[in-house]
Amino acid sequence: MGARRRGQRRVVHVDLVSYCSEVRSYELADVLQLTLDLQTCQKAHWKNHKAACKNPMKSRDWQPAWVVEGRLPAFLGGEVEQDERDKKGDLEHGCTLWGNTPAFDVVNLVGNENKPSVDLALAFPASGDLRHVIKAANSLPSNYTGKLTVLINDGTMVISCRNLILLSILGTIEDEALAADVALHFWYSLLLPSGYKHHVKAAVAKFLDRLEGWCGPQPPFALGPQSDVVFPLWPGVVKWLSFCADSSMTPEYAKQEYGELYITIARMIPPWPSQKDYISRLYYNLKPSHRVAFQRYRQTGIVLPFSASVDEFTEANQSLFMMSGRWFQTDLANPLYGWNIMEIVESGKAHGVPSEDLYGCLYFYLSDQLRLFHQRLRQCSLSFKIMGIDASQLSLLIRDGLMADYKLPPTIRFDRVFVSNIFDRVYLGIPGVLQAWEPLLAKTTSAAIVGYLMNWFTFEPDGEPKGAQLRAIKRQLGVMPQGMNEWCFKTDEMDLLYDNSGPLGRYLKKQGLDAILRETGL
Repeated sequence: MGARRRGQRRVVHVDLVSYCSEVRSYELADVLQLTLDLQTCQKAHWKNHKAACKNPMKSRDWQPAWVVEGRLPAFLGGEVEQDERDKKGDLEHGCTLWGNTPAFDVVNLVGNENKPSVDLALAFPASGDLRHVIKAANSLPSNYTGKLTVLINDGTMVISCRNLILLSILGTIEDEALAADVALHFWYSLLLPSGYKHHVKAAVAKFLDRLEGWCGPQPPFALGPQSDVVFPLWPGVVKWLSFCADSSMTPEYAKQEYGELYITIARMIPPWPSQKDYISRLYYNLKPSHRVAFQRYRQTGIVLPFSASVDEFTEANQSLFMMSGRWFQTDLANPLYGWNIMEIVESGKAHGVPSEDLYGCLYFYLSDQLRLFHQRLRQCSLSFKIMGIDASQLSLLIRDGLMADYKLPPTIRFDRVFVSNIFDRVYLGIPGVLQAWEPLLAKTTSAAIVGYLMNWFTFEPDGEPKGAQLRAIKRQLGVMPQGMNEWCFKTDEMDLLYDNSGPLGRYLKKQGLDAILRETGL
């Protein structure tokens, strides 16, 4: 059955099949409501029903590999051959295209300026994808009338190019439901419907074609009547934009390359023994139904409700691959990690999707967010500046007046600077970030540089519970774990109970936080 928006074009063909737990109603594009009779559905789609309902991952008795084999898991010090470590490293290191922390409203206008007419400038020096940008824009009050200037920078060129394409899709496709669905699958899905690939190509062509033969500073690219974007055509930009929109990769190759990692993960038959433990760890603390939903997403690589057909997804999404043809991301990449899981489930509930279908909930949540952002582009004045260079270098170029042609004059001051985790010492570190971006921070009581430390505990003694602290936490838990599986279930609880404020304070002192705050006047 096709999902249609009232009076408008067909959005995407989705066969919605209700599985055994209950008769489900789904609503697509605010119009289609589909309720299936359980027995009729079971008979018509028994092959699919059987695969899902008999899935061993759905059993409450499912156990991870290390429990079944009676050994210590690799991530807790089990024996791993060196050549396996070398191979595993290939999977653990990669480009993060989706992010691994929930989207954050860096503005919080009501709690800060609290003026719907105020002009704001936001900087994302290490933006990653667009989730934080979209969350901030969508969280503005509906009566916001100010101008929002947004600097979006990432040192990984393909991320910047993907961000430009997403903005172009949402800004140039007038049909709200269609634009949101094309953007959603370009952002997160391994394959695209063939019609959607044409929209991706058109989004890139519209941005590039207007600059053919152009000399001088680049004019802004319109994203509807109110908003625009600037993206310098530096070396590599055109090549990456063209590659992301290209159709040279076959869907068979894309599925094979993706399948070497994710389909083996989904089937729990990874290419080397030690990886089983890291993969099992992704599943072991999930509810049975969530394990099945996660496995289904890993098998298809497409964000859709659990029972939706993927038959029309026939074009490779090349933006998720390197130019060499390799899959970009790590084996831990998961679209769910970039958004608030409670908001995802609530959105699914509003569309009639049970919480067991996590990726169905995610589909509707993302659809809602992208449709709202589509509206914001047309109702508000949003001006985006996309860059693709080192975060500290970008700050220096702005201050030296070398970015004025791209609508970033040396006089610009940002009301929020969200630096993600480049506070970590493996990146710029706290002193490097504050020295680079404090000069560009607005002198208002609401202005702030916001970020987080992701890896600090690996550099600070007692950053994690161990030894005496670990034994004390075991006593706090009240029940001593009786086996290796229960031990692993308790690890997250141990982290929650451990007071790491002391080690964190010592780490910040070693990083020179007090001195740099005095130096910058923050």
